[in-house]
This record gives sequence, C-alpha cells and structure tokens, in this order.
Amino acid sequence: MGDRWKTRCISGVARKIVSVFLGKTLHPPHLSVCYTESVVMRGLTRNPRSARGSRGQPAGPADAGGSDSAKNKKFRVRVGRKEGQKSKVWEKFGHVILPDGSAADHVICLACKALYKYDSHKTGTSNLSRHKCEAAANVGTSTSTHAKQPLITTFTANKVPLSVKSKLVDNFVDFCCADLRPFDIVSGKGFTNVAQGLINIGAKHGLVEADSVIPHRQTICDRAKNKAKQEKAALCEAINKALKYGIGITTDMWTDGFHMRSYTALTCHFITEDWTLISRVISTLEFDANEKKTAANIHDQISKELLDIGVSPEHLSRVVFVTDQGPNIKAALKNYSWIPCAAHVLNNVLKHTFDDKNAPAFMTQITSQIVKCKALVTYLKKSGSTLSLPYAVLQECESRWNSKVGMITSVAKQYRQIQELLVSKEQEHRMEGIQLEVLNSLGEFLSVFKDASEELEGDRYPTINNVLLWYNKLKAHCEPRCGDPDYIQYIRQRALKLLQEKLIITTTHKIALFLTPRFKSLKMLLPDERLAVHAEARRLMTALTSPQPYISAAHSMSVEGLGNSAQEFSEEETLEGQSQKRRRLFAEWEDTPELFECDDWQEPCCAFLQRAHQVSVLLAQLDAFWKHEETD
Repeated sequence: MGDRWKTRCISGVARKIVSVFLGKTLHPPHLSVCYTESVVMRGLTRNPRSARGSRGQPAGPADAGGSDSAKNKKFRVRVGRKEGQKSKVWEKFGHVILPDGSAADHVICLACKALYKYDSHKTGTSNLSRHKCEAAANVGTSTSTHAKQPLITTFTANKVPLSVKSKLVDNFVDFCCADLRPFDIVSGKGFTNVAQGLINIGAKHGLVEADSVIPHRQTICDRAKNKAKQEKAALCEAINKALKYGIGITTDMWTDGFHMRSYTALTCHFITEDWTLISRVISTLEFDANEKKTAANIHDQISKELLDIGVSPEHLSRVVFVTDQGPNIKAALKNYSWIPCAAHVLNNVLKHTFDDKNAPAFMTQITSQIVKCKALVTYLKKSGSTLSLPYAVLQECESRWNSKVGMITSVAKQYRQIQELLVSKEQEHRMEGIQLEVLNSLGEFLSVFKDASEELEGDRYPTINNVLLWYNKLKAHCEPRCGDPDYIQYIRQRALKLLQEKLIITTTHKIALFLTPRFKSLKMLLPDERLAVHAEARRLMTALTSPQPYISAAHSMSVEGLGNSAQEFSEEETLEGQSQKRRRLFAEWEDTPELFECDDWQEPCCAFLQRAHQVSVLLAQLDAFWKHEETD
C-alpha cells in the first residue's frame, strides 16, 4: 500500500466494540480505522499497515478507559487461557465479552489495545503471535493486566542497533581523516559530553541540521573567556573563605625546550567547611624572557598573581608554600611558611645516587648497563620492534619521575623475548653487557622509591602525614643487607646518606602524623621526640581555641567534628589513593585497638583536648548569642 492510507469497514458488533473502547460514538454504516506505526505514542490514529488478508488482521485501536456511557454498556475483556488453549499469545491478548455475556469474534492486545478479528474455528494464533506491540516495546514486555504500570525497563537507555553503530564508526573515521584529528579524540570525556548534548537535542527537537546547532569558533572563544572569568571569580570567593583557616599553594617552573619559554604554575589546595579537599590550578604564567629568574623576580610574579585572586600580602601568613628545593624559589619564599616537596626530594636522591663521580669502579659497569638499556629501548622504538613484544618498553626521561625504574622493569620482564627478537634481526649485539640479574636487583631497589613518590605526590588525599612514615620505611630499605652484591650495597649506602641530607623531617610532619588516628602513638619516635610533639600540639591548640576576632560559630563548630571528620576523611581518601598492600607497609607503627584509649603519656593531651573542646563550644554559643541579639 506504500504511504497511502488503508481503510477497513467494520460493522455490527465490531463497530460497537470499538466505540466502547474509543469512548465515543461511531457513525454507521461504515467506520474508517487508520493505522500508523506510532499508535502508542500518538493515541488513536495510525498510519496504514499492509494487510495480508482480512483474517487475523487488526481491526482498530481501542482505549480501555472509555467514557461513562461506554462503561455502562458493560463490555468486558476476559484475560487468560480458556480450557484447551495452550498458546502463549493469550498472556498478551484477551477475549472481548459482549454485554450479554457471550464471546465476541474479536480479541484485544492488553498493552496497546489493538483489536483483532478472531474465530477459534476459522483462524489460528499465528497472526496474533506476529503482532508487534509498540506499547510493549516502549515500556517493556508485560504479561500482567496492569498494562499502565511502568516497568523497570522504562528507566533504562534504549539499545542502538549494531548497524547504526557501524555507520557511526564510519562517520568517526571520516571525521578524523577529513579534519586530521587523532583517533583518541573520541575517548575524551569532553567529546562524550558534546555527543550526549547533540543526542539530547535530536531527541527533544527532532531531526535538525547540524549546521544550525554547532556554534562558530569565535562564539566558543568568547564563551570560554566569559566562563573563565566566572570560574575565576568563584575560585577567588572559595579561596578567600578558606583563608580564614589557611591554604596551601604548590608552585613550579619549567622551560619549553622547543620555544625556550619559561612558565610558572600555581595550584591552590584547601579544605572546605564540609571537610572536602579541593585542588585548583590558579594560573599558568609565562615568565618574562627579558628578566632573570632571580628570587626577587619570582617573588614579584607570585605576589602579583596571588593579589589578583584576592590574597593580599597581609594574608600570606596563612599560606603554606610547597615547592622544590631550587635556591631561587627558596629565597623567593624565605619570609613565608615553606615546606619542600617530598616527592621531588626523592627524585633528586635517586638522581644523585647514580651520578656520583667518585663512585667505585664496579659502579661504572652498572651505570654503563643503564646507558645500554636506554639505547636498546631507543632502537626498539625507532625500528618498530615493540609491536612484536608482549609488553611495551618504556624510555627513561630526565624530567619524568620514576622513568628509570619503569625502563628497567619493562626490559627485565621480557628479557628473553627481546633477546630472541634481536637474534632474528641479527641485532643481538645490542644486548651485550645487559645482565638480567642486575636489572632485577636494580628494579627491586627502585620500586620502593617509586611507590613512595607516587603516594606522596597525590592531590586527592592528605600526604604530609605520610612523609614521616615513608622516610622511616626508606631508611630501613636502604640499610645494607647480607648477601647483596657490591653495587647494591653501595647504592643503598649512597641513597641513605642523600635521603638523610635532603629530606628534612620537621615538627610539622610529626604533628601531621600525630593527628592521624592510626599512628597517633608515634611509635617510630623516641620518647623525648614524642613529648616534644605533644608540647607543640598543645601550643597550637591553645592558639586555635584562644578568642580571636575572626573565630566564628562555624569555626568553633568544626572543632567538635575535628576528630571524627578528620579520621573519616583520612581513611576514605587514603583508601582511595592507596592499596591494602601499601597500608600493610606501616603495620609495625600502626596503633592496636587498645591503644586508642588514653594511656599514661597521652592523658594530659587528651584532657587538654577536652578542655579545648569545651572552650570552643562556649565560644560558639557566645558568638551565636551576640549575633541573635544584634538581629533583634
């Protein structure tokens, strides 16, 4: 029939039945019933379907609701199989019962109310089984009489046919080739958000031209500038709120080797009032090429940028800077609170461990093997031989932390495969001087430093409380061991000396670990050192709970939840950034459950904290009282 409408004439009982379910009077002698594929979505009208004969074809849609007058005629639908009926179609269809109680020669779909002519003596159920119920497709297959009740499948995303997905892949290929874009552009979260936005537009507004939706590049540029201003304003507001209690800022400088341009990056870290750790990049600035990287110039650039976000010079006393140990950056921040980056220190320790010019002769052979290993990786990558290996090989890079151990372990774990590959290419000389035993020993030693630096460089969980733990763990790791080769013994001694020289443990690190409930006993410290930490903690608590102009109810209220909130935050975030294996590394210093109660040496501190809590609650009550009086 094509796109033409097809009509069927229904008279007699069928017309009466349809009039009841439609809820309106039909005019004899003929009734035109029109069909469309969107019967459930659009209601009562349908586009024409090609009929395969008059037997068993739909006679019309019906609405089970009907009007009051139609309901009074008492047409009913009988659900379920009659005696002798075995077909499963009767789970979806019902028999139409006339007002006099006799069965009509029609059946009705319980979901979409499509009416079919049916005679048990003349027609079978094959046509009923081929019925494509749009309502069931939209709300899920239902075998219940409660057709109007939505199923759980209603709330799940529709499945796209494989043919449509295949066509979309072709479109992506054409997109990447025409616009010279990388294939992994489709893997980004931003691209997925844009694609979902376009799908939502099509679902809501129907078929539209892409050119009418996709914005011009200048529009995107202008919107990006406006959004950057809004985001910066919101960030400034959040930072100024956090300044009440203090913030941390990390900064670093680097140079683009191609264009020879230097940049400075500033990142702010702070905790919100609901104890959420936030890290935000404040800015990435180009350092003036006409100026030298002196302490004064670096200080001026950092101060100017902080002032731009609302951090004035008088607020810098509440800022803690974390940087590398470059002499110029240390001199630029000498008047402020400054802590060296522990991960950066560990990287420098390893760098100088293997760069010792006064090392014994046997160390020359070890460093030579590392150089040969680096040359081997270069050859494998340039020749395309990595495609024949089961794992990727990693190259060492001076500016990338832990790249040395990554290179060594990537070669060691497929040493035999690389050797066989080189033999097949007649390049076996490239493996000369590289010993698997040496690679395994070096990889085992460096892996602990890799775990330490990766954990300490995290920005989604507190790390300063882990510095003392890793410092003691690395010290024990660098102690000479019986049976070690000469080169490993020398490397351990050299690394231990540099670790003690460069990674300075301050009182701040010790107090941070003291405030971690699992390690509050400070088992790795001497008794005198523990007493010094307790004394400093008392001093800080006194300063925290003493009446000050800026103390508010919110500030005082946060002291009450300091213990539990800090513990939950530390446990959740540490579990997120650390595996159970790493947690077991410090089991010898972890408190046992019975030590969580106040013992003799902790009793004064616990009593003090209780008094501090009482004072803070009193301050909160007074603050709330005076605010209430001022309002009245």
